[in-house]
Amino acid sequence: MTDMKTAVTHTEQDGNGIASSAIAEDAYLFGPVVVKIQQAERVWKLTPHGQTLGEGMAKARHALVGKTAIEIGVGTGVHAIAALKLGVREIDVTDIEAAALESAALNATRNGVAYRKSWVQDWMRFEPEEPYNLVLCNPPFCKAGKPDRRFFIQSLIQEAPRFLRRGGHLLFVQSSMANFALTEQELSDAGFYFTPVHETRKRFRDYYFQEPGFLEESRRVKDGFEEIEGTYVETLRVYLCTKP
Repeated sequence: MTDMKTAVTHTEQDGNGIASSAIAEDAYLFGPVVVKIQQAERVWKLTPHGQTLGEGMAKARHALVGKTAIEIGVGTGVHAIAALKLGVREIDVTDIEAAALESAALNATRNGVAYRKSWVQDWMRFEPEEPYNLVLCNPPFCKAGKPDRRFFIQSLIQEAPRFLRRGGHLLFVQSSMANFALTEQELSDAGFYFTPVHETRKRFRDYYFQEPGFLEESRRVKDGFEEIEGTYVETLRVYLCTKP
């Protein structure tokens, strides 16, 4: 199974071998690999979107093994670490927050892996130093901070080809509330071949109900979400997209 998350406790020792603190870890299982993450303040905790992306990565392992990759928006590092454990040869990582890069670096060390390069970068508004075999991303949606919540999904689809070698892959996750049909049309318009590699359904997060206008916008999306016995449910889908 790929959807297990467990909390474990790790005890650190000082130079005299005396236990000095207990640190809570989250352990995420993605196919055959486990990623252990220590959560940092001011860095997003893994969401159902992020969990789903990790599960999709395990199912699309053939697109990772031996490849060079970049993750846009590394956060705690959970996906970049999973990518390395699933067989990516080298991965570069970016985030808009230096605190996230620091957290991701510490978590990489905890898992016995290392990124090739890391940069503080604002989304994809920069020139890649080289083309990659894989672009990995969990684009912001509900709390995108833009008038159009699909801004980052659209930007990812438009900008990813600049980062990819011919035959390279874009792997990302999105919600049904972000409109699967529109995304698939935009992928086709951008010249991508694409296939869904993983799909699951998850309960709404609490902040969905608190985000101004979010539910009203989502109701306008055909099949955007379900309501089952008073419980709101979204569908999450991971796309594997190939640049011809």
